[in-house]
Amino acid sequence: GIPLKAVGEATQSLINGKMVNRVAVEVFGAGKTMMTTTSRYEASADGTELLMTVETTQAVDNSLPFAEQMVFPSESFLGENAKVRARITYLDDDLRIFRNEEDDQVFVYIKA
Repeated sequence: GIPLKAVGEATQSLINGKMVNRVAVEVFGAGKTMMTTTSRYEASADGTELLMTVETTQAVDNSLPFAEQMVFPSESFLGENAKVRARITYLDDDLRIFRNEEDDQVFVYIKA
């Protein structure tokens, strides 16, 4: 993998069926970037899961040479592996907690 020196703040936005995840990373010896992943999402029929398809991944707002010009077509390249199911375990106006179905990792999001 890429030798990361530091991982910074992560944010997530959900707007009109699109989810945008952004995380600040510093790549050892190369510079800083904001990795941005855009996905489509919808709620499951019973409302207990988010069904996501990763569309693109891109480095933006960065000091890495030529990185902003590259957009990785995640959905096209990964096919079915670009699909993720996340089980919503808690949801209110200020807090969202969900678990990745694949490996049961826990993700906590606080409304800013």
